[in-house]
Amino acid sequence: MHIGKSIILLVITLAVFIFIWQNNPEISKRQAEQLVIQNLEEKYGGNFEVRNIEQVNAGAGVTMFVEHIYVLCVYSDTLHVEITVEINRDGTDMSDDYEYYLYRDRVETEIHAISKEQDGWEVNSVEPCYWYYNDQKSENFDAFKKDEDKLELDAKISISDPANANLYASLCNYINAFLEQGYNMCIKISYKDRTEILNGLGYGDVVTEEDMEQVIHALTVDMSSDC
Repeated sequence: MHIGKSIILLVITLAVFIFIWQNNPEISKRQAEQLVIQNLEEKYGGNFEVRNIEQVNAGAGVTMFVEHIYVLCVYSDTLHVEITVEINRDGTDMSDDYEYYLYRDRVETEIHAISKEQDGWEVNSVEPCYWYYNDQKSENFDAFKKDEDKLELDAKISISDPANANLYASLCNYINAFLEQGYNMCIKISYKDRTEILNGLGYGDVVTEEDMEQVIHALTVDMSSDC
């Protein structure tokens, strides 16, 4: 009885696989190259040249249902860099990291241009986290910055003097300068061995001195009893 059920299940699984395969035939490497070049030229303009293409497996689970994806290394004569493009097995879904190379220098410039008063605190790092392989082109640089699916700044700040009179105001000014420019942020504020995280901040948000007071309070309350 159990053997019969197993055979029936195997037949159904095989039938589903054949149906999916027939309705989603895999494109050839040559077809993938042509589709990628056409897509990139329509999105960004300029000329592109495929330097390398590999077919890889993506996903997990039953082996026969693992998706085949082409990963291409493509040279852009506009940016003078090699970008990475992914295209799924039937050629209907494509994504690339072109905008990372297009905007990364401007992001770095803006990060370093924002002044730091650092009254009682210091910036350990502000790292841009790029979510690569975006399938839609940003309208412009501002739109790219505001898209949380493409970029987020990961800022790490340490408090050196919680009693500094200008601490709350100067911290708020620094953080809000990024938010006003449209950046999405995750901010980790630390004091000694404690850390508080301000997450999900983006364009239109404002960090107030009251907000900062609560964060610093959480970092320092009962600190003496921890010793």
